[in-house]
Amino acid sequence: MCHLKEDMPGFNWSNVPVVLVEMGFSSNAKEERLLNTEEYKVKIVNGLTEGVKKAIN
Repeated sequence: MCHLKEDMPGFNWSNVPVVLVEMGFSSNAKEERLLNTEEYKVKIVNGLTEGVKKAIN
């Protein structure tokens, strides 16, 4: 099943599944502060890693 994305045409060109990961918005002051800390970035990476592992196993 293909879902075309008019606002992100790169998704439409791919021949493999595509995932967009958004971890926060720099326009949100609280999220920007969090995104600038190593602890939060590690938490994000660990969460993404575990999610991918669960998805492929």
